[in-house]
Amino acid sequence: MRTLTQVWVFFVSLTLVLLFIGFQFGGRRGLFISFLISLVLIYATLHRGLALFKKHLNVKEQRGNDTAGFLKQLQTIKQNFGMRSIQLHYSYQPSPPLVWKNSPESGHVMIHRDLLNHLNETEKNILAHFVLAHLHERSFLIPRILSIFEQGFWGLNYLIAPIATILTQVLRIPATLLKADLRTMQSANISAFEMGYFMQKLHNLSFHKTGSLKGGEFFSTLTLAKRKFWLTHGQPQLKTRLINVMGFVP
Repeated sequence: MRTLTQVWVFFVSLTLVLLFIGFQFGGRRGLFISFLISLVLIYATLHRGLALFKKHLNVKEQRGNDTAGFLKQLQTIKQNFGMRSIQLHYSYQPSPPLVWKNSPESGHVMIHRDLLNHLNETEKNILAHFVLAHLHERSFLIPRILSIFEQGFWGLNYLIAPIATILTQVLRIPATLLKADLRTMQSANISAFEMGYFMQKLHNLSFHKTGSLKGGEFFSTLTLAKRKFWLTHGQPQLKTRLINVMGFVP
């Protein structure tokens, strides 16, 4: 099923369910309230999710002179991943690299402003393949829904978090990240050792260690350093990811 069709099937189904529930509990008034809730959810999922954590992370889009040359690298290899349009943003708050899919062929890449200063040219090339591989493999809809789900129930996080963790397993988000790691190796034409070293280096950088991205965790390409056992956001442990690419933990 095409991505756009999946999106509208989901939202139509969600709206019908909410209308049914609203009518059962509130009659005509319940129908009206349910309809408003469905509109808010659709708007938040499709349009506000990105804006919410861009503001939280103090994100600035790369415009003008690309002195680091990273945007040019992304533009050069994006077609290898079937991507037509890529926008690059820099975060001024602690954050791992994040990817946000606008459509099957377009999306956003967000990295910390100091990340490129800690990488050599070979590692920058791997990073470009890494974020694009994760963007390509990432679902358009599922991370948005889970992100809004987490933000909406943040006050009840200790109760809601286990449900979110179960959903990530059912929806096979961990498998998606592992697949993207392998796709990076293939596309960048690097060895398993190089990939493992690269992932460990990214994981250990201090500005990638953050307690909360307020819903942005579902867009992370890394396993969060402060990952909680009761809320994994679908992120496999670093050990699991290293075994996936190297066959062992160095």
